[in-house]
Amino acid sequence: MEARISSTEYRRLLGQKREAAQAHALRTETFRKRLAAVILEDPVRALEAATVTLSNKKAPRQQWSRRQWEELLRTRTMEDIATLLVRPPEEFQTLMDCHPFGGLASAVHGR
Repeated sequence: MEARISSTEYRRLLGQKREAAQAHALRTETFRKRLAAVILEDPVRALEAATVTLSNKKAPRQQWSRRQWEELLRTRTMEDIATLLVRPPEEFQTLMDCHPFGGLASAVHGR
């Protein structure tokens, strides 16, 4: 037997889903802004943290993102990368969600 919900309940669930997505987007934006500030504050430390992360070949990082991040770190300034984190163009949206700056997490969360 198939369970059905009323149209009122369905609309309520859609509203909850939309609110959850908006809250997630706000948390992501806030985190990226904090991360960008940490990168700009100490670009050398940020580059070192990213390099360490990317050099760990045992990490469960996808190869496509590793290659793209290595390319970005070679060809862009840390200021450019901070800007990409805060305002990523469509083609970089997914890549910004798997950034190699995990080593800076304590500095980001301390803000």
